[in-house]
Amino acid sequence: MFDPNITRQALKTSILIGVISDTHGLLRPEGLAALRGSEYIIHAGDVGGISIYVLHDRAQLDLKPEAAGFRVVIYGHSHVPKQEMRAGVLYFNPGSAGPRRFKLPVTVGRLVLEGGTVRAEIVNISD
Repeated sequence: MFDPNITRQALKTSILIGVISDTHGLLRPEGLAALRGSEYIIHAGDVGGISIYVLHDRAQLDLKPEAAGFRVVIYGHSHVPKQEMRAGVLYFNPGSAGPRRFKLPVTVGRLVLEGGTVRAEIVNISD
């Protein structure tokens, strides 16, 4: 059962990860409320028939996404927003939404899945 009184501070050195799946286009307010306070959120599926591989550091990628059937690789680590297509796979780094580093922009990303295709957008969230 979800306990709304559990916060990051209450967990001390623990990390709270929210996990959700099979929303099929419906994110119920109760589901969103249950994920509140999560440090990370993992959505496990039914994302328009496109398989997505997620990792922090692209240098740690230990498979060939195109051979494994992944159409998108989402990664971070560099804080540099970037998107590129290689061998039919979209490699997408949404940049960093945390404290500004160097002179890099503060950004998040969005994926748009439409008709079996995928495109990425970088969204600047700070001046």
